[in-house]
Amino acid sequence: MHHCIDLSAKQGYRAVGLHTAEFMKNTLSLYRKMNFHPVPELDFEPANDGIIVKGLRYFIPQPHME
Repeated sequence: MHHCIDLSAKQGYRAVGLHTAEFMKNTLSLYRKMNFHPVPELDFEPANDGIIVKGLRYFIPQPHME
């Protein structure tokens, strides 16, 4: 994940997004510890089976201009 964030930053992106299933509690906890934040408008239920896929976003820190 750190490689993806670093590569995205080098390419000028300001954020990285991902999806993970709601039932993957350990994965959600890991992403939140990495400062990914929930983006409810990106959540969806792909198979109408009650399993919610959660959208998360990490904002890449921007260098400060002096």
